[in-house]
Amino acid sequence: MAIYQTNERTNTNTRNKNHAQKRVEHVGDTRSVIPPQSLPEGASELDKQISRVLAGILADNYLLRLKVQEIHWNVEGPLFDSIHKMTEEYYTVLDGDIDELAERIRMKKFFAPANFKTYDSLSILSFDEEAQTAKEMIEHLTRDIDFVVSRFKDGIEAAEEAKDPGTADLLTAFLQHHEKYLWMFSSLLGGSSVKL
Repeated sequence: MAIYQTNERTNTNTRNKNHAQKRVEHVGDTRSVIPPQSLPEGASELDKQISRVLAGILADNYLLRLKVQEIHWNVEGPLFDSIHKMTEEYYTVLDGDIDELAERIRMKKFFAPANFKTYDSLSILSFDEEAQTAKEMIEHLTRDIDFVVSRFKDGIEAAEEAKDPGTADLLTAFLQHHEKYLWMFSSLLGGSSVKL
């Protein structure tokens, strides 16, 4: 149970609608802390565009990391040990990915966003749900990872269009991390695999 829980629980449909609305508002959105008029010496317009894409992905990963750690701290029930270990492994991986995403933005001569207000405005994720059971926590987490996977795919496509193979490769490696954990957490929920 989250310590900031309210007395009223929002129904699942409302939560999913709010989450989906935030995702729609941010798909393809390149807002960032990068002012429109600034272009550092040695940076191109493409560097700026890719840095904006990276800033959104960085925000998603940072908020996802917080959600994963919340589950790590607060999960209860018969799957506690498995979920506790998996979430610790996942947020440790996210720590490294977050650092490299920020460094990639800095390599392009822009400042990486580094505050919660900016992350909240850039991310497709939201904190409007209060999962109580381990099953609800994993359902919400798999949905969030799926959103982040989509954002990575969009980022890879943008990097390839900008002829930025370094960024495309970095995002592809991190996409594989998310796909692995999406599979692992989805497997905990069961029933999604079929024979070839």
